[in-house]
Amino acid sequence: MEETTKRLMIDTHKYTYKDTVISNLSIDDLNKLKRHVKNELKRYDQHFVSLFYCQPSKGDKEPLRPLYMFYKKLKQLITRKE
Repeated sequence: MEETTKRLMIDTHKYTYKDTVISNLSIDDLNKLKRHVKNELKRYDQHFVSLFYCQPSKGDKEPLRPLYMFYKKLKQLITRKE
């Protein structure tokens, strides 16, 4: 999780991206960030499958909850701004 947040340059607790509050980002930047977060979530699933040969359960994804909440916040902001 820490590696992912560093790679994405986000803080899931403060809702910031590159030290900028995400609500201040443009719609294009929000969409770009949303795609990056979604790709990281998919990457986790793919890595899990390669290790255990099955899809991760809800419990297996629990450590990623802050990232899922961040993704949800991004989707809500995009909807509001559109």
